Amino acid sequence: MLHADITNSTMEYVKMGQGKKTFVLLSGIGMTSVLGSAEAVGSLYGRFLDEYTLYLFDRSMTIPSDATVADFARDTVACLKTDGVEHAVITGMSQGGMIAQQIALDQPDFVDKLILCSSHSSPNEQSLALMSRWLDAAESDDVRTLNQMFVEYVYSEVTKSKFGEYFHEHENDGTPEQCRRFATLLRACVSFDVKDRLSEIHCPTLILGSKQDRVLGEEGSLSLTRIPNSQIYLYDGYGHAVYDEAPDFLDRIEAFVNLP
Repeated sequence: MLHADITNSTMEYVKMGQGKKTFVLLSGIGMTSVLGSAEAVGSLYGRFLDEYTLYLFDRSMTIPSDATVADFARDTVACLKTDGVEHAVITGMSQGGMIAQQIALDQPDFVDKLILCSSHSSPNEQSLALMSRWLDAAESDDVRTLNQMFVEYVYSEVTKSKFGEYFHEHENDGTPEQCRRFATLLRACVSFDVKDRLSEIHCPTLILGSKQDRVLGEEGSLSLTRIPNSQIYLYDGYGHAVYDEAPDFLDRIEAFVNLP
């Protein structure tokens, strides 16, 4: 795992491959860092590693309580530029998609192509109601309830049935510090709103989501179609975590990335 000290936080990331181009992967939020699964991610995205160097980012484990999506975007780009990256394909899942939008708005020359997965441009009624419940649990250090709600709303019924025993075994995993971090990330989601600026994003953009997304709703992905040079595909039968569930998800990303 690599670290870069940016402003008043520490960016944590994993760098894989040695391709001449750059592929940036921005994760969603969770109780634990996605970087612990870097080996599995590298295996999944192995098809890109001959042509691209892949950067897998997560937010630091210690985040200022007033951190915003704009802060995460700024720090991500600063970290990449420090490592010599001048432009990249950027893929963001959930909150990672919010960060990706912010990067495309603030640093348009930095983004070659944009891929937004299970994301949205601003909170809607559905997402605000759910995030309020998650915040209550996180701020109360109610790890079990938070984990149970996360599984319930993020994954499809098929995934919950298949991995139900695993989810049950880990529903008490978490610490008060992780709860506070989760709450900070949630508040950043609540304050994020770029819906009136989407027309400023001009790079080719692929939007992927699910019709049964219980976190952001189908309208979350549909809101992103205000991006002028965008295309959208909505899956049927998967949850918010469609990026982990749909077997052809990376095929669609690969086809889009390879477009001239």
